[in-house]
Amino acid sequence: MAVALLHRRSCRRAHLFRQHRSRPHPSRPLPLPRPPVAEVAQAPVQARHAAAIAVSGETYTVQDGDTLSKIADKLGIHGGWQHLADANADTISNPNLVFVGQVLQLPA
Repeated sequence: MAVALLHRRSCRRAHLFRQHRSRPHPSRPLPLPRPPVAEVAQAPVQARHAAAIAVSGETYTVQDGDTLSKIADKLGIHGGWQHLADANADTISNPNLVFVGQVLQLPA
């Protein structure tokens, strides 16, 4: 008898909880549909200015741990990594990303 009474109370509490949960509470804001977000037109990304950089004909193969800055410093490239990036503008779209085994043209 006691078990049946406890079970009935438990089921009633669960039912009341479900009813209460489905009703909005006065202190809780109502969920409103979000307005559609207007797409913002983005300005076209300007390509790096590669003003006819003369290449020396020499190449360098990127090693593990290399960055354009480290390569430019190691090889003494005048103009630094920017000059090296401009000389390889056709193969380097992001100067922060160079890959092991990538062959770079060295500027003159």
